[in-house]
Amino acid sequence: MQDTTNISANESSIGYYGWIVLLAAVVGMIFSSGPMLYGSIGLFVSHFESAFGWTRPEIMFALTLNTIATVISAPICGRLIDRFGARKVLLPSILAFAVLWASVPYLTGSLTLFYCIISMIGLLTVGTQSITYIRIISAWFNQKRGLAIGITASGIGLSYMLTPLIVRATIEQSSWQNAYWVMAAMVLFISFPLMFFAIRNSPIKSPASQSSDSSTRLADDNYGLTLKQATRTREFWVVAITILIFSLLLTGLIPHIVPIMSELEFDLKTSAQIASVMGLSTFVGRVGVGFLVDRIFAPYVAMAFFGCSAIGFLLISAGISSNTAYLAALLLGLGFGAESDLIGYFVSRYFGLKNFGEIYGYIYGAFLIGAGSGPLLLGFGYDYFDGYQGLLRVFGIVCAFSCFLFLLLRPFPILTTSRASLD
Repeated sequence: MQDTTNISANESSIGYYGWIVLLAAVVGMIFSSGPMLYGSIGLFVSHFESAFGWTRPEIMFALTLNTIATVISAPICGRLIDRFGARKVLLPSILAFAVLWASVPYLTGSLTLFYCIISMIGLLTVGTQSITYIRIISAWFNQKRGLAIGITASGIGLSYMLTPLIVRATIEQSSWQNAYWVMAAMVLFISFPLMFFAIRNSPIKSPASQSSDSSTRLADDNYGLTLKQATRTREFWVVAITILIFSLLLTGLIPHIVPIMSELEFDLKTSAQIASVMGLSTFVGRVGVGFLVDRIFAPYVAMAFFGCSAIGFLLISAGISSNTAYLAALLLGLGFGAESDLIGYFVSRYFGLKNFGEIYGYIYGAFLIGAGSGPLLLGFGYDYFDGYQGLLRVFGIVCAFSCFLFLLLRPFPILTTSRASLD
């Protein structure tokens, strides 16, 4: 086993290059395809309905197609990351995302073309999402890994906070088409250059590495379980199932949050502000989860944060005033802020980093199945129940009971090249 003393000391040093990588990763997550797509589509719904005559379920079905495409591509992306390094996957994915995002306004009323573009975003841009950034951060941080993953994942919360504000402001000042082009330009001219110059796969490749550390890697960076070994453990399936459930409930809610608030008779500006509060809470939740899992057994942290979301669902389903709406958004965001942190943290701690990308890719696929099913389910639920309240009440109850599944997870093993038994 390699000595990790220097790496651990570096993690606590303000001059450690890993902190630059971490800050870059936060920006990258802000401009990742998932939160930009899910965080903005609710603001485009009314424009698509009026301009093209599309129904709400038809619009939300695009997210399901995007999810199917991403589920297919995520394990492939993970294997490419394991084989070639995260950076070689990340940079082309960012360029592909900018081009595809800018092309959405050219759909000219064709629902089929809209579906094709959103599906291509799923196929070609999964490398802009957490699977890449969390792999990089897990290689740079060991003792502070939970906090570092939480800070990285907070970029998703910032994206859900900033995207609705930027999109709404652009629509109000010009048009929904320009809102797409503005966001695409930000991806191309902010995210890509920063990732190109700042991101390195691991400490050994850092331009700021000291000679005494240049060959030092994190303790579990070169070993861990294979995918086959991981799937034989209880932990793999518990993590995959719980993440699927909470993704369906919480990520599925995101595209509907503005329409839900509009149904509760809040105007568009207030609805967007409430959505932004949920994004801010997601930011706090991700950092909070990351900070706590380094100190408290992670499943207990997960139960607490997802329990907050259950309360948020039940508040909304009961009908809410303005102040209660902000509180509900705050509670929902705390739980929504937990998923990416927990996937990366659980995978790295239970299964190691050697095959992190591939294992993460499959569990991330479970996350995406929930994320793609949730918006469609809420869309059909809206039509069936003639509103959102009934289905949201069910979501709250399911969310509360699903928290107890985390009690099935066992303590983290000590992973070595000989593999500690998880059986």
